[in-house]
Amino acid sequence: MNGMLKSLALALVILITACSGGGSTPPNIPVTPPPDATLQSIVISNLASNYVQGMQGQLAIVGTFSDNSQLSLSEGITWSSSDNNIATVSSNGGINAVAPGTVDITATVSGISITNTIEIEAPSLQSIVITNVETNYVQGTQALLAIVGTFNNNSQLSITEGIEWASSDNS
Repeated sequence: MNGMLKSLALALVILITACSGGGSTPPNIPVTPPPDATLQSIVISNLASNYVQGMQGQLAIVGTFSDNSQLSLSEGITWSSSDNNIATVSSNGGINAVAPGTVDITATVSGISITNTIEIEAPSLQSIVITNVETNYVQGTQALLAIVGTFNNNSQLSITEGIEWASSDNS
């Protein structure tokens, strides 16, 4: 019975490992280096050309080797931003859009570097919702209404200035 439990446990570990997914490896890119092949070039994957202030993302590197094979690289990568006041990049490739502007993101692996320029945009208002609204009011009562705006970086903010209120019936 003990041997059967060990086999069942091993099968469960293999199944969990095979199904766990996760990580930042792009689909169909192997993760083991080719034998005797040397790194020739790299590209930054998961990098958009535009980000909105406040957005975050995870960058990855795909290397092309001398035998034309491609490999998702996860070790030995040095990341940098030309201006940390606009965007930061962590040591594991996490990008954070800090402020509007243009910034260069650079990755270096084994002495091979690539730089991509990205634009960080200010958040723009996408929609508004009036809150604290009741469907029926007693004549003579007052209600304090509020506006909540949703921006293109999915943030929400109470809007208190620049609001023009109107009623379809002022009587």
